[in-house]
Amino acid sequence: MHIHIDCLRPHVHAALQRLLPGITGQWRPLDETLPPHQQRYEAMWVDGETLTINPFQSLAATLPAGDRMALHSLVVVGAYSPTGAPGFILLSGRVDPARGDRGNADDLQDLHCALAASPSR
Repeated sequence: MHIHIDCLRPHVHAALQRLLPGITGQWRPLDETLPPHQQRYEAMWVDGETLTINPFQSLAATLPAGDRMALHSLVVVGAYSPTGAPGFILLSGRVDPARGDRGNADDLQDLHCALAASPSR
């Protein structure tokens, strides 16, 4: 396991903003794939200014028999709900070679942090 702290690609941020109203307090697949490689992710919303759950335990508790955490990536994104409440979007990608899904959360990162450099932010 390793942890990155980084910015999201602008297209990923925009997609999550669009999908946010459908993200609930339960793990479930997003309604669409995420750029840049159109990978599938499951998502969950967690209310609060601080992360009050263990994302690893939360995801592990929902895995079906035969699945392993080693096949998953996990992303924690600070966000605001559609009503303006602070919280977090948890994302899990899963390696699925049959669908060409790399399950790699690194793909969502923007190492140049374009969102932070944007004058509208």
